[in-house]
Amino acid sequence: MTNSNNRRRKCIPLVPISPLVKASIQAKQAYSEATEKLSQAKQQKQHVDSLRRLAEDTKLERRRMETLEHDMESVAFATALNWDPNVLAKQVAAVNCQLFQRAILDKRWLCQLDKARTRLDGLDDFGRYLTHNLAHQLIVGSELTPASSVVPPFVNQHHQLITHWVQVAYLLVHAYRDFSGFAAIMKALAFPEVRRLRKLWRGCPARTRDMYNDLLHLVSPSNGYHAYHTWLKNTLDLFQQTSSVTLVIPWLLPHFASIRSIIKEYAAVTSAVLSAPGARKLAKVVDCLNTCQQGGLVMETTTTETGRHVSLKPVQVEGLRSTIVPPTDLNRLVPGDLVVYHWLVSRAYLNRQQLVQESLEVKPLAKDELPLAYDEEEEEDEDIMFEQEFHIEIESSTTTTPTPQSPSNSDENTKDVDSEKQQQPKANDPSPQPEAKATSTTNSNDSSSSTQSATSTAIKKSRLSPTAPEFVPSNKTLVSTSTAAIATPASSSEEDPDEQWHGYMYYERKGETKTTVSNDDEDEIWNGYPSPSTQSEESSEEEEEWKGYTAYKMEQDWKQEINHKHHDGWQV
Repeated sequence: MTNSNNRRRKCIPLVPISPLVKASIQAKQAYSEATEKLSQAKQQKQHVDSLRRLAEDTKLERRRMETLEHDMESVAFATALNWDPNVLAKQVAAVNCQLFQRAILDKRWLCQLDKARTRLDGLDDFGRYLTHNLAHQLIVGSELTPASSVVPPFVNQHHQLITHWVQVAYLLVHAYRDFSGFAAIMKALAFPEVRRLRKLWRGCPARTRDMYNDLLHLVSPSNGYHAYHTWLKNTLDLFQQTSSVTLVIPWLLPHFASIRSIIKEYAAVTSAVLSAPGARKLAKVVDCLNTCQQGGLVMETTTTETGRHVSLKPVQVEGLRSTIVPPTDLNRLVPGDLVVYHWLVSRAYLNRQQLVQESLEVKPLAKDELPLAYDEEEEEDEDIMFEQEFHIEIESSTTTTPTPQSPSNSDENTKDVDSEKQQQPKANDPSPQPEAKATSTTNSNDSSSSTQSATSTAIKKSRLSPTAPEFVPSNKTLVSTSTAAIATPASSSEEDPDEQWHGYMYYERKGETKTTVSNDDEDEIWNGYPSPSTQSEESSEEEEEWKGYTAYKMEQDWKQEINHKHHDGWQV
């Protein structure tokens, strides 16, 4: 029973209740109580003034209930284009700030990665809900027409859903410092179910593409989310002397990944006790989260006099009427616009399987398109699969696809030149032919495997466009001479089968004299390669021959002294 509950808890996220729903429930209860009091007063035949007062109270409660119901019904069929990107970004930040304020950042529970006790599950669930909800809106929005009678009129008729949500993500990072909502939006834009719908990405302007690519860098998981941690530290450095305010809404995935790596590296095997370096690193992670929630000088920063006065530059986005001044305390955003709040938390939630099916209904699979894969049981700490080489799938990417053909052609040309250079000395020198026989069988196998791999790569196509060739990295052009020497005889034998059979027939006809040939080869080898030994022998012979003539100076002096002694003795 617990496993099924955990699985259901993992698949279905919990989101906050809409304030309009709460107010509507309270209004209905107040209206029922007012009508009951009025009916009792009529039965008791009370004074006219009291009956009039109760009747007015009943009308007020009824009007309040009808107003709330009208507000909720007015956004039932609304889309994101009904509001300005600033309104949506501010409301997403308000909801996340409200959820992050409930968190209890206890070091023991964080060390156990317990999101239930720390109350971080609400922030994580809302991010997952926002991702799937936005993916559903984008898939359905690709077939949406502004002239529909059901859909309310758009705020900007020329705006596009992708451009709209990219601007929302930009404002969440640079204006409202909500990285949790920003990561949820970027994850929805990176879903394969959304990326394959070219109708969504076709009308994106160049400025939107540049903005999207710049935002992708902030959520890159490379080097342990180095870009995110750098952005977070630089943002917290601006609020060094600010306390008791919510400064930043963090992205939980990088922080939990850091805690998980610290526990894996520094924790003991039998217990969860950390070593001294691990405890210091864990304290830094917890202090960072506390600084995001409560402010204060917790991070290791250099205090300056200018740090006390926080000056935030206004944010300007193309398409917005005015600039946006980032708030110092994110708690001031709560609760925000209640109508937008209700629309934000009352959308449909679809799992990955339902999103894949919905995307296939909008656009069936093409002939060269691979089927979309999905995980039935999604993990809570699912990593974002942002492909840096994707950069918004639009028609401009197809213009640059034919360029990667040059590395493959240059690779083939270099191999052909090497093969020609190596075949020329082999045709003139008959001595290495026995070695060629030993390697011919292995070369033929290697050539068959190489031809199969070449044909398989030629058949493969790019997933972005059917006509685009497969990209060949430039590192593959650096082919070593040893590998080229092994591959060239096989390729030449395949091109010229007569030369290959001439070699085999030569050894088959002279099989009896193979030993003599090998002996002759050995004689030739010993006569051809004894250069070091011949030099040593020649040097030794020269030393023995010319020893008397090349005497040293000291020996000449000794001989002269001996001659003088003999001469003196002879005279005596």
